[in-house]
Amino acid sequence: MWFQASSGLLLLLLSPCLAVQFREPPAPTRQSTRTPVEGWIDVRLNHFMASDTQTFKMRYYYNDEFAADNIVIVVGGEWQITPGYLTGGLAYELAEKSRAALFYTEHRFYGLTRPFEDTSLPGLAYLTVDQALADLAQFIEYVKSDNFENGRYRLPQVLRKRTKVTVIARRMSLQKLQWIGRLCRGLMMEQTDLRVETVGRFQDN
Repeated sequence: MWFQASSGLLLLLLSPCLAVQFREPPAPTRQSTRTPVEGWIDVRLNHFMASDTQTFKMRYYYNDEFAADNIVIVVGGEWQITPGYLTGGLAYELAEKSRAALFYTEHRFYGLTRPFEDTSLPGLAYLTVDQALADLAQFIEYVKSDNFENGRYRLPQVLRKRTKVTVIARRMSLQKLQWIGRLCRGLMMEQTDLRVETVGRFQDN
């Protein structure tokens, strides 16, 4: 199930976007001697209204143990993320095989990634699949930019997947990022399962 790519991006979705779960799936057995670094990025509260400039801090973990110019992103679900998924298991092995930087992003409104101090009904209007995908798009733009390690990952290219995992088509265009591929809109799965999904291509407009 490995892929061959000179430079690319792989997304690992630990939870379907439509599932309701509150406990992170058990972390895999630790293989790395590295301790992943915790980071924060300011993301937009409402990605679809230009006049709304509100932002909040989204948390992520980062492990560059095998990093060349590829990217593997573990996309967190409805729980507080911990660094265990960046120190062992499928994502870690994929990063080693593809010489990729390994990231784990936290879903808005879960864990420590809280747009608001409370969870009032008006605030929860921003808890949607599209807003969460837009958070991910903004995160990828940030990782590709010169603001993150001097643009070390600025040139992701085509990624060819070699898996038999069922994926449902979805397209979206956000700012300068054009997605051509398949993202989560998926099936209900058991909490211990790990689904692999890949973005076939993305490019700057």
